[in-house]
Amino acid sequence: MNKTLLLILIFKISPFNSILSQDYTLPEFTDRIEHFYWVDTIDSNQIKYFDNGNIKVKYTRDENNNKVRNQYYENGNLKYVVKVKQVYRRDTTMMFDYDTYDETLEFHTGYGDMAYGTYEEYYYYHNSNHPIIKTQGQYENGYKTGKWTYHNHSGHIQTTIYTFIDGDLSGPFISYYPSYKFSEAKIKIKGNYKKVNMNSLFYYDIDNPEIIKEDIIRRVGDWELYDNLGNLIEVVNYSQK
Repeated sequence: MNKTLLLILIFKISPFNSILSQDYTLPEFTDRIEHFYWVDTIDSNQIKYFDNGNIKVKYTRDENNNKVRNQYYENGNLKYVVKVKQVYRRDTTMMFDYDTYDETLEFHTGYGDMAYGTYEEYYYYHNSNHPIIKTQGQYENGYKTGKWTYHNHSGHIQTTIYTFIDGDLSGPFISYYPSYKFSEAKIKIKGNYKKVNMNSLFYYDIDNPEIIKEDIIRRVGDWELYDNLGNLIEVVNYSQK
């Protein structure tokens, strides 16, 4: 038996391996819907418009008289719908001035939308009479929570599934191979995210960084990679050091 054939047999017998590593390139999400600020709740029923005159945001009521936010793309197509409550909030944002290269704090106060319940977002180019689903999930107290499913351009095939707790990635993740419309999507990658309390460098003084404990969202445990036939080809273990 030659060495090449022996290597092939070993790979067939042992289809995956386990290694210690860590990936800090996490996906970025907007954890909350866009904020508007009004003086009182009466103002918060007003319609918001784009510069081209198309509606950006308007409010309706569902069959249970819950207030529903309908947000639109600039081309007039529906972007998403979600139930909202009007809450008084105080937010601080950091603004960067590209003319002066200075960072300044902006303080916002007023009534704004807090999303809750089912959220459904649609692709930009769809016909508003037949919207194509892009994202589905749940909001709780204004933050993404539970399972969020992302779909391809047909609106039928799952591309990824993320799990959130209070707007943070936490729990199972699944990524799928591209599939034909109405066909069953095959898993490409699956694993778990988790918030881990670990050592981190804090640069209060650039020359003397301090080691502090910080909660960091990261991949944890075994992450599995499959081929497009459904065969497990690799397992990577993400340590929590």
